[in-house]
Amino acid sequence: MTSSSNYHRLPSYGQLPASHGGASGGGSCRSRALRAMRSSLPLLLACLLSSSLTYAVVIYTMQTRAPPGHGLPAGSPADGLPGGAALRGLPGGGAVGAGRFAAGEQQQQQQQQGQGGSAAAAAAAVAAARVAATTQRQQGAAAAQQKAADAAAPNPQQLPAPARTPLHEPADAAAPAPAASAADAAAAEAAANAAALAAFGRSGRMTVAIVNHAPYHLEIVAGWLHVLSQLPTEVIWYQAGQASPAGSYSPQLLLEIQGFRDIMGGVRYMMVPTTSRAVRVDFAVFISPEYFEKETKAFLDAAMPISSVMLAHNGGNVAVQRVSALAPRTHVAGLAPHVAGAVRRELGVDADWAMAVLPFEPKYAHPPNRAQEPCSLSSVDAISCLHGFSIQGNFEPARRNYTRVWSMLRDHAARGELPTRHPLPPLHLHLVGRGAVEHLGLPAEVAPLTTVHFNEKYPDYYERIHHTNALLLVLGSSAYVTSKMSSTLVSSLITGTPVVADDALLAAYTEDFLPRDAAFVMRPGEDEVDAMLRVLRKSPAEIYRVHRRVREHAAALNARTAQLLTSRWMPLQSEVANRHAALHVPYAPPGQTR
Repeated sequence: MTSSSNYHRLPSYGQLPASHGGASGGGSCRSRALRAMRSSLPLLLACLLSSSLTYAVVIYTMQTRAPPGHGLPAGSPADGLPGGAALRGLPGGGAVGAGRFAAGEQQQQQQQQGQGGSAAAAAAAVAAARVAATTQRQQGAAAAQQKAADAAAPNPQQLPAPARTPLHEPADAAAPAPAASAADAAAAEAAANAAALAAFGRSGRMTVAIVNHAPYHLEIVAGWLHVLSQLPTEVIWYQAGQASPAGSYSPQLLLEIQGFRDIMGGVRYMMVPTTSRAVRVDFAVFISPEYFEKETKAFLDAAMPISSVMLAHNGGNVAVQRVSALAPRTHVAGLAPHVAGAVRRELGVDADWAMAVLPFEPKYAHPPNRAQEPCSLSSVDAISCLHGFSIQGNFEPARRNYTRVWSMLRDHAARGELPTRHPLPPLHLHLVGRGAVEHLGLPAEVAPLTTVHFNEKYPDYYERIHHTNALLLVLGSSAYVTSKMSSTLVSSLITGTPVVADDALLAAYTEDFLPRDAAFVMRPGEDEVDAMLRVLRKSPAEIYRVHRRVREHAAALNARTAQLLTSRWMPLQSEVANRHAALHVPYAPPGQTR
């Protein structure tokens, strides 16, 4: 089985310039012809509309003999133009930026009432600019979606066509929207970013920047936004867009089409592109800076944080040593204990480790008429709430050894060891990821045991994983237990889904990061299929006990990270107060607001 989402099919990480990948192909002749036709229709419609409007105005003028320059009365077609009355009815919830910044702007305005009208004006400018930018993006969304879908869609000769859904039909039936000016959209977005930067720092709290120069690792960013939101800080997030042969996406559009905002819950954040001006901050957090040395140095030179932390993804990358020396009071932290160990052992740099987790709350209730809640032993459908097992991540053989999985399934099936009927549920694998499905190399004989979920938005992506018994790592490289972080462990902590782990993995990640009681541990001589079959024979109480332990441990990791921030990495409040005084910006001690 194959399922797909109904949003832009972004290229896999391996196709991006900063992730050691190649290029992707272009669109077909048919798709280019369709795009050309769609681009010409708006011009034709605009001409017809202009002629009709001109004719109506001339007739009206002749009948009423109005003097020149009289203008159009209220309620005339001008109210339907961009920026007129129609703009006032634009729903804020669907706007990228407008909905995201609303709560934060309201809080800032409340805190700044005693500071005159400048803060209110800045917040109003942010809102107005964001709405204008959103309007421009919405007008060009159809063309961008078609371009991305044509460029990244799998070969139709190799995959069945995705099922039609109600979400497709209105878009297919609707007339093409007028093409928006790319220059106007870029100008509106730049104005919105400038307004956001102007409003930043007025709360008087410690200012923090999260900097991610990659269009991925958003799950790491989400965790740090979650932890920092619980501390007395004001956070600004610098995020890169995505550029590849398949198309380019601004950070705002990148987050929108991946459903990032939908998993953040009540966490407020202010996001601007990494191309924006770097504002002065008291503290900075860099995500995987070893891959972006030049950009990291430029930001440090401009923002001049009192202290900063470099979150290393690959502890064996010698660039970690170089970025650790870019500025005074720069701390290095691995995303897991073995990553930090590689930094100390191979690079001679002092390093700790830290993991911040955004706890995922499921969107779908079971059954649908009940309140939304995670799968648990108290669920009405405790047994059926979980189904099969999952393998997550980009469909890239270098990251995950799919061939070994298919071989294990064939061997166990040949021996008649795979359950197919009651009392045990059938063994089933959910392959949840992004990229070219053909990279899975899925053999026909094991295909009935799998379902492929590709290019899904973040909410649906984590939903799939949450509703499985466990995650398989099937690592494609030993580096993931010596120096690199596995994204499967991060997904496990986010969704509360245990991993199937052997002793080597447990030893590498240590009890502090991956406790034995928060995983399904393989026995000596077992392979992953043996372990999955043993999990299927467990009672719901035994399975859910491990799931609950994963969620508890994720909360403990967040508490540990918050402790490291406040006790070791962040500057002292006295340092922040002195800096704010020197820069003539507000300062509010913890527990106070301005």
